[in-house]
Amino acid sequence: MATTTQLLLIIFCIPSLSLARRKMAGTGKLVANHTEDAVDTQQKWDYSTAKTAWDVLCHGREAGVFHAKWRESGCLTMCSTLGFKCDPDEAVPTIDIYWSHFTKKTMVLPKTATPVSIDDGRSFKFFLESEGCPGNGPSDKDCELPWYVFDEERADQDTVSHITRHFLVYDARKPGNRAVSVETNKYEARFHMSEVETLGTGTPLPAAPVYAGATGTGCGEGLAECSKPVSGPEPVDKTTVIDVTTNFLVKSAGQPGSVSIMKNRNWAKITQTKTKVFEWNN
Repeated sequence: MATTTQLLLIIFCIPSLSLARRKMAGTGKLVANHTEDAVDTQQKWDYSTAKTAWDVLCHGREAGVFHAKWRESGCLTMCSTLGFKCDPDEAVPTIDIYWSHFTKKTMVLPKTATPVSIDDGRSFKFFLESEGCPGNGPSDKDCELPWYVFDEERADQDTVSHITRHFLVYDARKPGNRAVSVETNKYEARFHMSEVETLGTGTPLPAAPVYAGATGTGCGEGLAECSKPVSGPEPVDKTTVIDVTTNFLVKSAGQPGSVSIMKNRNWAKITQTKTKVFEWNN
């Protein structure tokens, strides 16, 4: 082949090669032509400016729908998978999260969601979903773990609460070894109907319920209150049970001049956080 022809071919191919690499970078896929080019473009993202779920998970992508795929870490068979869909269309306000293990669960994370915590500037935790919060509120809203007050009579039957909360953690602290994990917290509680026992007549009658002691978890002399569940995004280190009964002196209903003692009991189980870790699988 003539030297002139060879030069023309080289000049013609260089722009095409450059264009192909840009398209690959836009998809977030690995460039497979050469080992030195096999770089996941997401690894180069500067997380110091990341403020929202769109920044962290989708890296501010501006062109094309991107599907991130993750596989359960350390799993050999019957593994869970996780994926999320980044759509740059402004008409789409959320990032769809797909969690599959025997069945497929779909959750959504607002693009504008901000982390509930950040670790070392490169690990971001987002509240993902709640199930069973009081009032049947939106599943994408977190809630305080219910803990009924003790100084009000509960005339109805026992009330049971079951709440499951999911958090998504995107960890890019280890270069070349990013991980995504889902943390699951479970809360179960039972609030018993009041037990009211008439003590007899007496003066002065309490104008409002008067505290008359408490027994159970975390109760003790000189303490303002007994143990109660703590809400928040922090993982629960171990499963704990809280069981508290509190007594109040009250005016007897239907028996003028009499005093009663009202006993209210709260029971709750806070299950240790379960974490499922996923590794990059694109």
